[in-house]
Amino acid sequence: MCSVPVQKAVETVETNEAKKTYLSLYIEPAIKRQLEKRADREKRSLSNLCNRLLDWAGIWLERAGDSHALESWRAYPTRSRSQRISEETQEQLFIALATILERAPSTVIEEVTRLLTERAGKYGDKRK
Repeated sequence: MCSVPVQKAVETVETNEAKKTYLSLYIEPAIKRQLEKRADREKRSLSNLCNRLLDWAGIWLERAGDSHALESWRAYPTRSRSQRISEETQEQLFIALATILERAPSTVIEEVTRLLTERAGKYGDKRK
């Protein structure tokens, strides 16, 4: 486990939101690169992105009660799994659909919705 040190003077900054204080921590280089890419993509500073993530994480930590409870949590909703096809095929399908929903133009999303709804209607009645 390789860590990247962050070194700066400890300072407290007044903003119109609230009083903020500096936090120094060690993180994996891969995580830092991922955060930097995300901040760049969203046109935010790394500090702003990390502040938002820590705000969000704080809410979930409070709900969990402690960090040990978070070990079994997932950042994505749980999915029902079919025994008919492999886990790999199911995961590939979920990732493909999530990618389409996140990145495709609305016309493509509408077409995928139409197609899946049509097929679900065709095969949905067979279980009854």
